[in-house]
Amino acid sequence: RKRFASVRIADDTDDVIRSVADSDQPVIVAMNHPSWWDPIIGVTIKHLYMRQRFAISPIDMAMYNRFGFMKRLGLFGIDPDHPEASSAMLDYIHSCASTHPDFALFITPQGQFSDTRTPIIVRPGIASAALSLTNAAVLALSAELPFWHDQRPELLLRAERCKRPELHTTPAWVRAIRDCMQHNADC
Repeated sequence: RKRFASVRIADDTDDVIRSVADSDQPVIVAMNHPSWWDPIIGVTIKHLYMRQRFAISPIDMAMYNRFGFMKRLGLFGIDPDHPEASSAMLDYIHSCASTHPDFALFITPQGQFSDTRTPIIVRPGIASAALSLTNAAVLALSAELPFWHDQRPELLLRAERCKRPELHTTPAWVRAIRDCMQHNADC
C-alpha cells in the first residue's frame, strides 16, 4: 500500500482469476515481467485468490541467492542459461504436483525485465510445464506500472485464460501462451 498510488484491476479479471483459482486443477500463471515487483504481485494474487494452493515460482539463481527472503515466498532458483534448466524446473514442478495436485505455478516466461510496449517473447520452459501438466489451467496475468498523477506508480492488472492449443506440443504451447499474453497486454 505504501509503494503504489493505487492498484487497479480490469473489470473481468476478478472473474477470470476466480474461475481457475476455485478449480481443483493445477494453475500456471504466466506473468509479464515489467519490474522487480513481479514476485510480490504474484504473492498478492496468490494471497487474494488462491490461499488454499501451494504456490511456487522460478527465479534466476543469482537473484535467489542474493535475496534470501524469496525462499520463504515459494520461489526456487534456476540458472536459465544452463542446458538442464528446463528439465530441473520440470522435475521440481512435478515433485510439488505429486504432493500438492492443485498447486499454482507463477512464472515470468519472458525470462527478463521487458517493457510492456514491446512484443512478448516466451521462453519454452513454461510451454514444457503446460505440456507436461496436461490438466493445468493456464492464465496470462499482465501488469503495468505507470506513473500518472503521483510520485508512486499505479499498478494495473488484467488476466485472461489461455486456450489450449489443438496440437499438444511445446511449440504450440509457446505460441498459445505468447499470443494470450500479447492479447492480454494489448487490452
